[in-house]
Amino acid sequence: MFQLTTAACLEKTSPFLVASSGCPEIQALIAGARIPRSLLPTQKPPLQQITALLHRRAELRHPVDTLHVLAHGRPGAFRFGEQWIDAEALKAHAAELASWGVETIALWSCRVGADANFVALLEELTGARVLASADWCGACWRRRADATAGLAAE
Repeated sequence: MFQLTTAACLEKTSPFLVASSGCPEIQALIAGARIPRSLLPTQKPPLQQITALLHRRAELRHPVDTLHVLAHGRPGAFRFGEQWIDAEALKAHAAELASWGVETIALWSCRVGADANFVALLEELTGARVLASADWCGACWRRRADATAGLAAE
């Protein structure tokens, strides 16, 4: 016998992946993702798009617990299309970031974590735990390793 309980009506949190649509390598990576995902158009402000997506999922009773962000990066910034999200951009969108309501943000971007102040600012403004690498990631890491191996062989 089926019994409707309060637990059956609770919201189900889930991970969500956002990525820039402006890079074929990133598009190929996101195509294989096994979690809900969205490619963000590069001509629109990325932080506003992420905010709208997170709010929409919450309205549909599918709030995001872990937000995965797949983008190119550098120490202290990540990029969607031609727009870099750095400390100044975070500060300019502080109210939006405060409304995200996620527990964790995983930045899949090269070297973003090399700037601890950027990571700390994103944590402060979102209230989330931020995971970010200080090193190279993905294809950038492979190209760098190949180049280093080539130099070592000479």
